[in-house]
Amino acid sequence: MQARLRADGSLYTDHTHLENLRYPDFDPRKLRGPAWLALERKLDASTTRLLTRSRNVAASMIEDYGADPDRTLVVGSGSNVDFGSAWFERADRPSSQEVRILFVGKDWVRKGGPDLLEAFGRVHAAHPETRLVVVGPTDLLPAPGLEALGHRTLEELREIYRDADVFCLPTRLEPFGVVILEAMHAGLRVIATRIGAMPDLVEEGRSVHLVPPGDPDALEQALLRLVEDAELRRRMGERGRERALTDFSWDGVADRVARLILAEVDSHAGVGGPPP
Repeated sequence: MQARLRADGSLYTDHTHLENLRYPDFDPRKLRGPAWLALERKLDASTTRLLTRSRNVAASMIEDYGADPDRTLVVGSGSNVDFGSAWFERADRPSSQEVRILFVGKDWVRKGGPDLLEAFGRVHAAHPETRLVVVGPTDLLPAPGLEALGHRTLEELREIYRDADVFCLPTRLEPFGVVILEAMHAGLRVIATRIGAMPDLVEEGRSVHLVPPGDPDALEQALLRLVEDAELRRRMGERGRERALTDFSWDGVADRVARLILAEVDSHAGVGGPPP
């Protein structure tokens, strides 16, 4: 069967520039000028459909750029680190043994690294056996319990995720946060901030703890709760991995996008009807 397709196609994105205005730490003086925003609107208007990773970005496209809600669709995202399809056993450590808290991200300040280091300092004082493992930054000063690993490859990250017990990303501004999905795929218990796409990614209280951005006190309490409760770490890790495998994979994204494209093909061929 032959069918004619529009020449414009689809746009897939994790963010919009105006979505930055919804983050409490964003400085409006850093907003790009009218020419940039006009280019975004022109690009959005030239496509058949707008595909986003999360609901907050879809809402920004509709509310901030005037996009058509009928062609603005959420298709999700996946993990960039491959952990395979088989579940791996994680040796949960009781609170009397070392608990490894993992942070992954190059932009230390924007992703809340200083807040995490402040909160972890108090946690480490109460539980000297805890460790904070940081991947990404290369210029951190030594601190008690801190293991700064610098840059690592995706293959190295795979093993680092598997050796950790808790993942923490207290980011202050985040387009999406693929590392959250990576941690969930690895079966880690996650602490993140209640901003941007985070509410889309998690089942708050079941697989992930969400705290306000820029709040080391709330972060400390969330860390202590997981450090001191091995059974809670186990339950949250299992729930998070189940949700990640079900809802957040690149195969799933590809399947959703393919269905939308095939529906467009059928529509132009006169077949009509939604994707199966």
